[in-house]
Amino acid sequence: MFVAAVGALAEFLYNLPIDKEEDYQYLEESQIKAAGFRLQDGVYVSEKGGASLILEFEEQYVDKLYYEFAYEGQLYATVYVGDYSKEDSSASRLIADHNNHLSTSSTVNIRHRTDKITIQMPKSAEHVNIRAIALNNTGNYSLGRFLFVCLAAGILLLLFHLFHNSRFWKPERIFLAISISAGLLMILTLPAHKVGMDEEIHFGRAYYLFDTLAGKDTVTVHPVMNDLITTSMNNWPESIPQSEEEQKEEDRFWNANLAWDSSASSTEYQQDNYKLQLYSFSYLPQALMIQAGRLFHLDFTAIYRLGRLGNLLLYCAVVYLAIRKIPFGKRIMMVMALTPTAVFSAVTYTYDTTVTAFTFLGIAYLLPELMDDGGKLSRKNCVVFILSFVIASLPKPVYIPLLLTALLIPGSRFSSRKAHRMFQAGVGAVFLLMLSTFALEPLLNANQAGDARGGDTGVGRQLRYIFAHPISYVGLLLSSLREKFFSFTFGYEALGQMGHLAGNEKMISAAMLTVGVTLTDQRRRKAPDLSSFQKAGALFFCFVTICLIWTALYLSFTPVGADIIRGVQGRYYLPVTMLGLLAVRTKAVRNFLPRRIDLTVVTALSALLLLTGVYGSVICNTF
Repeated sequence: MFVAAVGALAEFLYNLPIDKEEDYQYLEESQIKAAGFRLQDGVYVSEKGGASLILEFEEQYVDKLYYEFAYEGQLYATVYVGDYSKEDSSASRLIADHNNHLSTSSTVNIRHRTDKITIQMPKSAEHVNIRAIALNNTGNYSLGRFLFVCLAAGILLLLFHLFHNSRFWKPERIFLAISISAGLLMILTLPAHKVGMDEEIHFGRAYYLFDTLAGKDTVTVHPVMNDLITTSMNNWPESIPQSEEEQKEEDRFWNANLAWDSSASSTEYQQDNYKLQLYSFSYLPQALMIQAGRLFHLDFTAIYRLGRLGNLLLYCAVVYLAIRKIPFGKRIMMVMALTPTAVFSAVTYTYDTTVTAFTFLGIAYLLPELMDDGGKLSRKNCVVFILSFVIASLPKPVYIPLLLTALLIPGSRFSSRKAHRMFQAGVGAVFLLMLSTFALEPLLNANQAGDARGGDTGVGRQLRYIFAHPISYVGLLLSSLREKFFSFTFGYEALGQMGHLAGNEKMISAAMLTVGVTLTDQRRRKAPDLSSFQKAGALFFCFVTICLIWTALYLSFTPVGADIIRGVQGRYYLPVTMLGLLAVRTKAVRNFLPRRIDLTVVTALSALLLLTGVYGSVICNTF
């Protein structure tokens, strides 16, 4: 009741100070000055690129600007609020108005008091028709904004309850409550549009997974569906809906043209790139939810969002088990799992969620076996962490070196030296088997192709280049690691970036929180921890994994012989960073805060970081 009341109150206050109108305020011709446009039968027709329309009216609060347009392509206009001709930049506000190819109207969130707005066309747009320009100050009650305020209020209640009842709110329960709530909010507010990296590829694999498992060599794709599973103008990541009205318009388009049983008989849309691969099973939770939506004949956009929900449920369940199991570093894992990048990945179509979640689970079950506490090796823990690292490496085998951390298990935990050696041999065999799925093919096939998106790529040719110039490649690799170390481990690209959505790239709060929670994780001098040798070994395997990540992208995504490595992104570091943070915990700094205060502060800062990311990237730009 408290959460709903706060959300309703926030919506009421948001709409209270605005001069409300019953309908749109359409501007008269006398209020519009055209530069590069000519007026023809009530329509402004551009005569050249870079044309603009200057809207002048009585000073008032403008909630939204609305205009209808006709243009062959994606109209990337610029909206200036205020007088941008003045040298004082504070006199105006610039808004990038990127319109989707399927749109015929634009609704721009202004939210500013002004008497002048300019709509500037790009220089490349020479034939644009604009009509029906209006100010929209009608009632603006938004479900997305309401739910966000409810989420914030709910987290405040959680913090209050945590402060007074910390025995119940353990780190894994805190993670589960916040991740599910924030994840559901994002699923409901994100458009059925490509927002995550390569999301169109992952959506296609999830949507047609059961066709793949059935052994179909090709699948028949509806022409409109083809826009969602390939890089298309209708699904272009730079044309994400920028207002609630635009998002609803796009949803209506998908629902009107696609249904739960959409199919096409034309051979023009036959896809043969959904063959069974090692990574295919990573899409099973997403595919199951999609099938559930199709079974109940839901609207297509609801089915699309259900698939994202499948990924979120997998992430929440696996990471919950990981935080509950891990013997130390629970606060660190909770914070890392709640970073904007991690949660955003969990609510989009991707197999990165499988990599991150199962790596966390593998680490959690491995750490108890690394402790030299006189106990015997747990077969259950060994089976779980080996399977977890294998599952995490199926989509991306480059992460399999993390499994080698198991070689650091003390010999005292084994019944005999022979059992210890057999275990190490088994771990090595699993490592080599998984590594072969990544390295064996380019070694045997010198003509293996790379990713065409990277340019003149060729895995076999690039591998021969590395063998011919090993010293120069090592130099390139080390310089790349040094250049991107901070941004890919503690910076925005690693912890704060949310796919193609806008964000605060100067964000350092994630780095401060991550470093702070790591330095203050030790509470007692005799608390369980890794030995110095084990910490050094873990950091070494982290380094090897990172080198493999860069090498894999150099082989597949970088032109042959290039002096730069392309395609590496900060989100790839997340599983490695988790193990690295556990390895650098120190007893030199001890945390004397009472547990309830410490956990409340850490939770508050972690939730604030996530809420800030969701608000700035999703809610503010749309609702």
